[in-house]
Amino acid sequence: MKIGRLQKTSLLDYPEEVSAIIWTVGCNFHCPFCYNKDLLNGNVKTYLEEDIISFLKKRKGMLDAVSIGSTQRRRNRHATGHTEKWSGILRPQRVQLELSA
Repeated sequence: MKIGRLQKTSLLDYPEEVSAIIWTVGCNFHCPFCYNKDLLNGNVKTYLEEDIISFLKKRKGMLDAVSIGSTQRRRNRHATGHTEKWSGILRPQRVQLELSA
């Protein structure tokens, strides 16, 4: 999974809870209203999964949830394996996981 952006703190996705948002790179749609156009073709600095995992472990007890912002194409092709992997990392920390498009 190519990670193109990390929003370390969000109060929007989970009302009354603190979350982080991980944004993936790439999309086969080019919606005119997309607010992440820089992530479409992958011309952004990417993060290593190990760095994101390290960040999330440091935030243990501070984050209530993590949302993985994905595109429809990536969601359909890669969601299951990555969701299971990230669930395994976050479950011991009692952090909710959401895969969103």
